[in-house]
Amino acid sequence: MSIESRDELLHSPLPRYLVGVLNAQVVQKDLLRICSWVAAGLCRGKPAPDPDLVGDIVKCFGRLLLVQDQEIVSAVLSALFSLTDGSEPLARMLVIDNVPIEELVDLAEDEDPGVGFEALRVLGNMCAGTTDQVDKVLLSGGLHVLQRIIANKDYECLSALKEACWIVSNIAAGPPAHVQQIVGLGLAKTFSSIIHSAKTPASVPAGCFHNVG
Repeated sequence: MSIESRDELLHSPLPRYLVGVLNAQVVQKDLLRICSWVAAGLCRGKPAPDPDLVGDIVKCFGRLLLVQDQEIVSAVLSALFSLTDGSEPLARMLVIDNVPIEELVDLAEDEDPGVGFEALRVLGNMCAGTTDQVDKVLLSGGLHVLQRIIANKDYECLSALKEACWIVSNIAAGPPAHVQQIVGLGLAKTFSSIIHSAKTPASVPAGCFHNVG
């Protein structure tokens, strides 16, 4: 979908219809999937859509993350990643203010890469934001999840390992209070063991360890 088509649809009655379906107490699963996919599509693309036009849709995403349907959750996470990616603070704040970060933290450990890794990428975007935004991720237990992912010696998902390492490195580039939390959880030692381990995949770049040590 082109940006022009997306913005034209956002000015049509479609968003109101989608929000009505997504907020319905009872809705057919196929219809919910279709509306979730369309709603997610309206939130993708660069430049990001006007927050005023997608605000009601994003408010629905928090509830959709709880739906036991991986297709719906994956579509929502893809939209959240797009909204939080890049240098558009209003779009990122829209997500942070309306989507429970605790749900994203929980989903980051999902075994399905289409869910777990995508949730991790959204958290990564948030941790590339302001100190206040990073604080919200930390207060939601983000570091504990990152610790478990990084400490996974099997490295079942190399993409998740790399993303988690980069996120911790970004957090470590922040204020001393953030660094102290990393040290307090023992993540600095975990990073040291990864750096010196022969089992560490070569695809994990050394640069992601730069701020932790």
